[in-house]
Amino acid sequence: MIAVPVLIAGVTLLILLSLPSHLPEFVFITIIVISVLIMVATLRWLINNVIIVPCQATISHEGIFFTLEKKSLLYQTKEFFSGWENVTSISEIFCSKTGRNFHRITFSNPSITANFSAIKYNELEADKFFNDLSYYQDTYMITHPKTQKKVFQNWAQG
Repeated sequence: MIAVPVLIAGVTLLILLSLPSHLPEFVFITIIVISVLIMVATLRWLINNVIIVPCQATISHEGIFFTLEKKSLLYQTKEFFSGWENVTSISEIFCSKTGRNFHRITFSNPSITANFSAIKYNELEADKFFNDLSYYQDTYMITHPKTQKKVFQNWAQG
């Protein structure tokens, strides 16, 4: 996520430095605007096609299992299973940008964190999944981490 803007900014800078200085100002501004648009488009594509990957997730008394529905350069395996003993925390997070909740599950072995949210028009299945997830969280006494706001409030208080 950081490499893309740095790479595009570097190429843009090389282009700008190689142009003659007597060119009109609007040429330089146009090049800069085009590079920013390319950055935004590339980052949006990365987020929607590489980072966010649809998956099928199932849970049972044995643990949680999910299968990625498409390949991704960021994720080495397409299938993942973890018993409840390897789940260190489950938290529900509200995304103010989308207005939707998602669940963050942190695993200890391997040390990864996965975020799960409902796919549009599949909210009923997602509700069942998240209700079952809450049941197993309570059954196996998996922690509910405090939100950052509470951590900062507690830190500020003493």
